[in-house]
Amino acid sequence: MTSYLLAAWLIAARTGRGQGSPYPIPPGGSNALGSVGYVEAAFELADQISSGELPEPSHVVVALGSGGTSTGLLAGMSLAGMRSRLVCILVSDIIRMDARRIAARAKRTLSLLDRHGVDVSSVSPSADDLSVEEHWLGRGYGHATEAGERAITLFAERARVKLEPVYTAKAVAALLELNRRGAFGAGPVLYWHTYRAPTNPIAPGREAEEATGS
Repeated sequence: MTSYLLAAWLIAARTGRGQGSPYPIPPGGSNALGSVGYVEAAFELADQISSGELPEPSHVVVALGSGGTSTGLLAGMSLAGMRSRLVCILVSDIIRMDARRIAARAKRTLSLLDRHGVDVSSVSPSADDLSVEEHWLGRGYGHATEAGERAITLFAERARVKLEPVYTAKAVAALLELNRRGAFGAGPVLYWHTYRAPTNPIAPGREAEEATGS
């Protein structure tokens, strides 16, 4: 992380006059602006629930990397009045993320929306509004786990959904085990899929490098 900050400082320092200021983009685009898309996504989910397309889930499970997706979902679910609990499966040890940090970022995202005319006065997300599960990380970011590999096979066979080993396989492995333990109660549980298989085939062993998610 120090090297990223140093590189950003050097770029800013060397920016010539008259060329405008550089715009910093954090890892994963995970800042207030980058999370707004998932605020909208949460409202889309709320609309689907309202129209009867699906029942309101008791829990929404999503992979947690740099935090942009989780931040936007927490802000959006709160703003939309959803009662679902957000469950974030930690898949990265590079950027430290926990419930407190996600809630703080969600508040910053809501503040951004407030400055652009959205009434956010009725909500104030807190760390108590979500859970962060840290036990499915394995050896660290980018390292596959046995539980994740089993999840990849299971979802491919039964749901025809492609998972990748860095983000989504660990999230689904956690979901399956937590469900087996009864952690979700009667449910229903919604798994938020953050990976789309690439259009063009990639060489074996490159899946982790090509994977996307937050």
